[in-house]
Amino acid sequence: MYNSGMEEQTFLTIEEVAELLKVTKRHVKNMIVSGKLPAKNVAIGKFRKVWRVLKSDTLQLTNDSATG
Repeated sequence: MYNSGMEEQTFLTIEEVAELLKVTKRHVKNMIVSGKLPAKNVAIGKFRKVWRVLKSDTLQLTNDSATG
């Protein structure tokens, strides 16, 4: 297996992010739309939004809120 030296990226669903942050799914969606939480739309087609968030971005958000 080829290892490029980069960490494996783990993506979370909106539900998983909400559970980790102890907030509602609606709050997570609002953070995504406002740009406070980076996310990727992985849906096929343009009318359905299926968001995935990097676990590292979610953990960074928890660290930022804990320190400031």
